[in-house]
Amino acid sequence: MAAATAAVAGSLVLGGCSMLSPVQTNSNVQTADGVPVDLGSIQIRDLLIIAADQGGPGVLVGQVVNQGTATTKVDFASAGATSTSDVVSTDVPANDSVTLSTSSTQLTLPSVSTAPGGLMSLQVHTADHGVNTVQVPVLPPEGLYGGESPTASPSP
Repeated sequence: MAAATAAVAGSLVLGGCSMLSPVQTNSNVQTADGVPVDLGSIQIRDLLIIAADQGGPGVLVGQVVNQGTATTKVDFASAGATSTSDVVSTDVPANDSVTLSTSSTQLTLPSVSTAPGGLMSLQVHTADHGVNTVQVPVLPPEGLYGGESPTASPSP
């Protein structure tokens, strides 16, 4: 009888540990290296910059999804960019997506203001949502991103 009581008490005590812990599947978390950007019908996922050095060119990597009914132009620029030559753009068709990478649509920023390993302020612009500034990780072209090096000349 004592053993049965101890077993029941032990299971209640040990089972109570999870009672105060939050359920992890109830939380939205970014499980990728990049960051999400939500601009109404434009959703950007896993946005990051691949750059070898601070001050050098950097490739934008991520997925831009257009859930709207019209093609949308999305512009990217370093925060504080003063020239139109510092802006890179892509058109995203309605109900479609564009993959940003060297193997698909490469958008190369002419100059990255942050060394690899840091966060850089990046402006994302659409006609419907104006300019939005986000903090984007800058990673070196190594490992998983080894094939994502910028081309010799920045993209328009």
